[in-house]
Amino acid sequence: MLPTVSRTVLTRVPFLTRAVSTIKPFYTASVSATGGRLGHVKAKSGFETDMVLPPHLKGPGPSATKQDPEVLFAAGYASCFLGAVNAAAGQAKVTLPAGTTISVNAHLGTIETNGKGFGLAVDIIGAFPGLDKAKAQQLMDVAHNEICPYSKATRGNIAVNVSVE
Repeated sequence: MLPTVSRTVLTRVPFLTRAVSTIKPFYTASVSATGGRLGHVKAKSGFETDMVLPPHLKGPGPSATKQDPEVLFAAGYASCFLGAVNAAAGQAKVTLPAGTTISVNAHLGTIETNGKGFGLAVDIIGAFPGLDKAKAQQLMDVAHNEICPYSKATRGNIAVNVSVE
């Protein structure tokens, strides 16, 4: 039985207080990590991989057998966002062309405002072969602003740029 999240939690960030959305979960993904960025992750589903540091942090970077957290984040965001684009297209009664893809670049860097700690930024790029670019951008905007849970989770926390090739 999945728990029901039934209360609103207020998150306090300097100069910002906001209500956090409540959900009634219908699915939970569970992953455990050991060893941090040089460790190992394993999901209850059976997926597992060794973790590595990206080159800028003096690591070898991801490979076919080892990943860094940004690759896993980008993979989750891209696949979820494409699902949201599919939903937006269904609502708009638009047939997506074969070969529609979503690419996500997850950027790791130092926080510019104070230079302390690390932060993320994301570029989401849609490719819609043969679809009008304005229509494609409209679907991307609806997916980002109304549907995608990753976009909702990151909104107001990191820079997210949404564009169409």
